[in-house]
Amino acid sequence: MLSSASDSFPLKRGSKGTRVTALQQALSKTTPSILIDGQFGPQTAEALKNAGFPELVDETLFNKITGVTKNTVQVVFNPSSLALSLYSAAQSKNLTQVLSVLKQLKSISEYSAVNEYYKKQGFISKTIVNDLLEYDFKSNEAAKVQIRNELLRIGLKVSSTGTWSLQGLRLYKDLITIRETVVTDSRNNRIPVRRNTILGDELEVANGMTWFKSIDNSILKVPTQDVKYT
Repeated sequence: MLSSASDSFPLKRGSKGTRVTALQQALSKTTPSILIDGQFGPQTAEALKNAGFPELVDETLFNKITGVTKNTVQVVFNPSSLALSLYSAAQSKNLTQVLSVLKQLKSISEYSAVNEYYKKQGFISKTIVNDLLEYDFKSNEAAKVQIRNELLRIGLKVSSTGTWSLQGLRLYKDLITIRETVVTDSRNNRIPVRRNTILGDELEVANGMTWFKSIDNSILKVPTQDVKYT
């Protein structure tokens, strides 16, 4: 049963809670970039608009969008909790737990939602792919094979040379690092990136920096001299 007052209908901007999370999960099917955080903000409102729904969600509309019945919302996908569990398992080199969490991710959108929280766990922001394969299990080839298999099942792509695409589907020219470099996010967190890593889609080049969009639609920048196009 749902007990939080914030879960009461109608759902609107400022609402938060379990029902908002369930609504966001359903909307992620048409808007994969939506942040599933249980907070009804501009992204949720825009996703409703894109799906052809009004911004004010009453109980009838909620049931239509999510496919659930009255007072029976069950949230089984919690990106924040999964990110914390995955990060903890990675730090302790617990491969069994790492694989258990990865197996719960069924799509690129789910990976992106968990990845957004994962990047906030450590002192230095890292994506799931880079942290697992280039840091925590770097010297464990058997573990890396199992982790790669799960990432491929989720929908990420890897080239014949072993470079991962953080887009999933390559719709534009990809940026690839030609040497070890540092990527900077919107909060000025500096993210070490290895050579031969595909970053994402170029957005703008100015003042010696290249801005790009990653798989989770984050906007980041990298020194232009450190990247090329695939």
